[in-house]
Amino acid sequence: MRRIVAVLVLLFVAGVFSLFLIAQSGTEEVSFPDVLDPTTVEVNFTPAVLPQLVVFENITEPYDDADAALALVVVQETIEGLQDNALPVFYAGDKFFEARKAYEGENVTGIVEELLQITDAKQRERTFAKLNLTVGSRKINFDYASAVKLSRDAVEHAQKLHTLQERVTLLNYTVAQVNRSAYNISELDIFLGAISAQLQNEQNIDLIGGMIVQAYARLDELLVEHSRAVVLLKASQRTLKNFILTNWKSLLILVFVAFIVGVISVNELRIYLFEEKINNLHLEFQTLEKLCRKVQNDRYVEKTLTKSDYGVRMQQYKSRMTAIQHTLPVVKGSADRLRHHRKYYFPIFH
Repeated sequence: MRRIVAVLVLLFVAGVFSLFLIAQSGTEEVSFPDVLDPTTVEVNFTPAVLPQLVVFENITEPYDDADAALALVVVQETIEGLQDNALPVFYAGDKFFEARKAYEGENVTGIVEELLQITDAKQRERTFAKLNLTVGSRKINFDYASAVKLSRDAVEHAQKLHTLQERVTLLNYTVAQVNRSAYNISELDIFLGAISAQLQNEQNIDLIGGMIVQAYARLDELLVEHSRAVVLLKASQRTLKNFILTNWKSLLILVFVAFIVGVISVNELRIYLFEEKINNLHLEFQTLEKLCRKVQNDRYVEKTLTKSDYGVRMQQYKSRMTAIQHTLPVVKGSADRLRHHRKYYFPIFH
């Protein structure tokens, strides 16, 4: 009982202290963490232009061997840049292979050397003309225009990858500024992971830009939702504060009455439980007496029990009856002590 009363006293003191703190809080505003404005981050973003892409501005038609060779060198540098930035190179690599194939065409050096071995000059000239070759021919079926076009395509694709990577990095940085203790952005983290995976797989990269915009929009929604929650919280705090300041006397009386009622209720509940236990013990004792008489009747009148079964059952019943006789005074004493506490709140009965 003392422990229960001590706990109730502590609860009473804590309640009074809480009311005091709320009443003394005045008009102090609750501060919340700020975050970067996502609506301006993406708008102000300017992607860096690859220097390799600038090279193609100086390559104009008609394309020659030098132009196509320069385009292939630029693609190689672009692929190295992608690798350095941990970006995929599958698309650029395929385009580079196709461009090199278009540039190299079919090597005819060996054929020209064989034709030069023909001693008859007229026959040699007719053969060169028939094969559309000259003495200085080194390759045929080459396409410098395709080589340049494929190379430019590879570099433009790399430019998209670099731009998307910069946008994703900026998005991750923006999200990192958010205070996770104030905002639940677990859903946004999953979405960011999907964007990064899409970028690394080079699948539907044209859709990644839209996904980034959606991520910013979702972040903006989180900020709006949080702002509404802040407004509601501040309003509720002001309402609660005003209520306590206006009715603090009534609240103190209410807390005190609740404390007294709690003490009385706990005491009465324990008395009730002890009385129930006493009644159950009396009922059990009476039942055991009836069982003892029945066992004696079965043994000596009906003669349906053996001597050993009779002894075992009587021993069990008497042992339990002895335990009840020892327990009853203890329980009754505890109940009497609790009834004694009634004089403090029911003096009319004493």
